[in-house]
This record gives sequence, C-alpha cells and structure tokens, in this order.
Amino acid sequence: MSRNDPTGTYRQTDEERLLEVVRELTDYLEEDIARGLDDPDEDDLEVLYPKFCNMVAKKVVLFREEKGTRLLCCVPSFVLGLSMVARVGTHYTHCPWFTSAHLLTTLGEIGGVSELG
Repeated sequence: MSRNDPTGTYRQTDEERLLEVVRELTDYLEEDIARGLDDPDEDDLEVLYPKFCNMVAKKVVLFREEKGTRLLCCVPSFVLGLSMVARVGTHYTHCPWFTSAHLLTTLGEIGGVSELG
C-alpha cells in the first residue's frame, strides 16, 4: 500500500487511513497487554486497555470531519477487534472485508444497541 499524504495532491484512501489508524492503535494495545491485568474478572475496556481507549477517543475527535474512520472509532470494542486481528499479522489487509465500506456495513449490522436491552 502506498504511503500517500492525508492532504495534498495524492490523498489517502479510506483503506490507507484505516490501516494507519489500526497500526497506531495496535501499538497502544500492545503496551496495555504488556502491563498485565490487575483484576482477571474485569470486563470494562477502559480499565483493561486505558492507553488504547484514550487514543481511540482522540481519534474520534481528530476524524470529526471524516465519516467512515470516525464512525468505526466511535465503537471502541469494534476497533479493539480490528487491533486484535492486526496483532496476528498483516495478511488481513489484503482480505476482501478490510475496506471501510465493508466494515461500516458490518458495524451497522452488529454495532447497534438493541431496543430490548
């Protein structure tokens, strides 16, 4: 994948931006995982992965003008899943599902809160 600038003549594609965000967030996830767990029964993402969640929140603010990447970052558990996949290897970047449009469709189908909740 090319390393196009976010601005200028050669604009980043949505997939390049998404890949850059996932790689950056994966670094913070690795730091949180290396820190270890204080309470193995904890299930709050902000307690388990504080640096990761902090950076996701910053990305939401940073991408407020961009619809796709911001929507994905608005659901930290979804971005956590992408970052976990990124730890496996880079083969996922060539998968047909690793496009902003496909991920947004998936998020729309599974990311909402049930009315029954």
